[in-house]
Amino acid sequence: MGSRAVRQLRFLQAMNEAYHQAMGADESVMIIGEDIRGGIRGETKGLHGAFGDLRVLDTPISEAAFTGFATGAALAGLRPIVQFQVPSLIYVAFDQLVNQAAKMRLMLGGQANLPITYTLMVSGSRGGNAGQHSDNPYPYLLHAGFKVVCPSNA
Repeated sequence: MGSRAVRQLRFLQAMNEAYHQAMGADESVMIIGEDIRGGIRGETKGLHGAFGDLRVLDTPISEAAFTGFATGAALAGLRPIVQFQVPSLIYVAFDQLVNQAAKMRLMLGGQANLPITYTLMVSGSRGGNAGQHSDNPYPYLLHAGFKVVCPSNA
């Protein structure tokens, strides 16, 4: 067996590539969040040009609204990716996450799946973000029944 070279990518480059691959492979995949078209950190760069307005939705600053929108989109058969710019701001959307999305399958007797991916950047370690932008809310999501995946070495 020959050894395979491991391709090295920065975390945001890997996310960008994964978004492009997922959206290219499945027309029901869409991405929604703040400054998605601009790709403030680079992870969504080029998505709008490649997939257009209907699949790349730039929203106002309203985490609860776009999280609720994604829940409805998933119930309608889409596969939304919801991007939160600041992890702490997921608390603003907790009603939509914990009382709606997390319970929807049970409320509908198992007749619906909600294939939603929520992405949050790592927080708590960058300087100058103030107390309101420094939380790591991931454990709360585990308690609500979400699957949480974090990179081990990014």
